[in-house]
Amino acid sequence: MIKDICQASPFIEINCSQYSENLLASELFGHKRGSFTGANSEKKGLLEIADGGIVFLDEIHALSLNSQKTLLKALEEKEFYPVGSNRPVKSNFRIITATCEDIQEMINKGEFREDLFGRISTFQINLLPLRERKEDILLLLEYFISKHLVQILLTSEAKKILKEYSWPRNTREIQDLVENWIVEGHRLITPEVIPSHIKNNTSLKNKMNLDAYLDMVEAHGLGDVLVHLKKELVLGMIKRNKTMKKAAEKMGVSYPSLSKFMKNNRDNRISTKGQGL
Repeated sequence: MIKDICQASPFIEINCSQYSENLLASELFGHKRGSFTGANSEKKGLLEIADGGIVFLDEIHALSLNSQKTLLKALEEKEFYPVGSNRPVKSNFRIITATCEDIQEMINKGEFREDLFGRISTFQINLLPLRERKEDILLLLEYFISKHLVQILLTSEAKKILKEYSWPRNTREIQDLVENWIVEGHRLITPEVIPSHIKNNTSLKNKMNLDAYLDMVEAHGLGDVLVHLKKELVLGMIKRNKTMKKAAEKMGVSYPSLSKFMKNNRDNRISTKGQGL
């Protein structure tokens, strides 16, 4: 039944974040000729074209407060005014919306209308972020690759890195990555092709670091490894703060104790000396 309805009725989608405020209003509600610079002809809005059907508003949080007001009125009264027109247009449409933002927080900040949210949130589906749906990452990569009708192969090493990345921008970030590969002409994806910000922010890398330290503990004992790590941290603080005295202040230890620790750990070998820091 749902399939039959979708086939018989228009289904239109638009990403609200891809337009400026004025252009988005024109896309949604249409405009009259001469209503703004560049409006050389009359244009029907998507809400009018979707009469009897559905409009999918992706990233609805990007709507301006003024456009939110117009959309709310259109939903309630089934009519709206195109940009630059004083004659209403009637349209019986339904909407589906999506967002990656916390709308309630936007409402608290005065960035989103509470009455509009009440109107569009009668039925909600909350999707977990990609970092909690790792089994979907490779499937989404394959889907976005297939949309471009090109063959792109991923090595097993590349798949491991991509699967462990947190994807803070969710599917939008995956889509952008695939498009970059295509534009740059990459057809075999190896770790070298993956952007550094992805390789440097994976739980896989953190796990590899942890495994390395666990190997050190098995080889040298926990006490020795803790002193080694302490030395690495101290050297890092000295490098960052330029002087040992300033580093001691930042770490909240006395300069004499820091100096003693460094004297007892001059070499690069794991040592148990200097644990008094």
